[in-house]
Amino acid sequence: MNDLVTLDSVDAERLLYAIDTSLKVYRRHQFFLWVQGGLQSILPHDTLVCAFGDLSGGRYKIEAFSSQEVDRGFIDDIGHPTEGLLSKLINEWQRLGCTPAIIQTSAAAGAAHPSLMPELHRHDVSCIAGHGAYDFSGTEGAYFAFLRVPEPVSPRLRYMLEVFVPYLRMALIRVVESEAGNDAGLLTSPKALLSSREIEVLQLLHEGRTNHEIGQRLDISPLTVKNHVQKILRKLNANNRTAAAAKAKEYRLVDLGTTESA
Repeated sequence: MNDLVTLDSVDAERLLYAIDTSLKVYRRHQFFLWVQGGLQSILPHDTLVCAFGDLSGGRYKIEAFSSQEVDRGFIDDIGHPTEGLLSKLINEWQRLGCTPAIIQTSAAAGAAHPSLMPELHRHDVSCIAGHGAYDFSGTEGAYFAFLRVPEPVSPRLRYMLEVFVPYLRMALIRVVESEAGNDAGLLTSPKALLSSREIEVLQLLHEGRTNHEIGQRLDISPLTVKNHVQKILRKLNANNRTAAAAKAKEYRLVDLGTTESA
């Protein structure tokens, strides 16, 4: 990139943290938590859409990660191999020499190519940050579209994309390789991380209930509750019950209107 970018100490620390934690991502739930944690700190966004495979030939798989429920119809729509928004974003990225792009519906710098405008308006997406990376052979690659990036966009964003997208690609590859041979499906909601029973336990944990109280409420033993709590902590990458409750609130996994009763 030609423009000189200087990061302040906070941005530099966040970027290094995001890169460092990416190296520990090997599983789908770890990837989701990393995207919603360290990655959000340097590039806030609503939904991350990933395409990986033969980008030039249009033969690729699509994954979506969001803290909100993602409509599968929306993913199928934007992922249409010829008319979908994702294929047009990839084509535009390749046309521009595979450089990071900030695509906006406004007339500001980075205004979208006219061919993208109808799709952006149809999906109510005013700003997208997009970039990708190829493997050493230049055949297989991955493209990442960060939808609904808050505006105004910081000038440092293109630099951030340039630096961390290769790490993002490698983290996704590790997840895909770990799932080779099984159909993991599309992760569209954080609730996909937890079983229905774990969600119930997490709700009561969030209310401040003890293992004994949770066991009484769900008619299971305290030991079974303890096992569920340990699984919840591991899946949410939380060090303790308080951290798990905080993440449950952040990822909207629990009913926030429910309070502890006597």
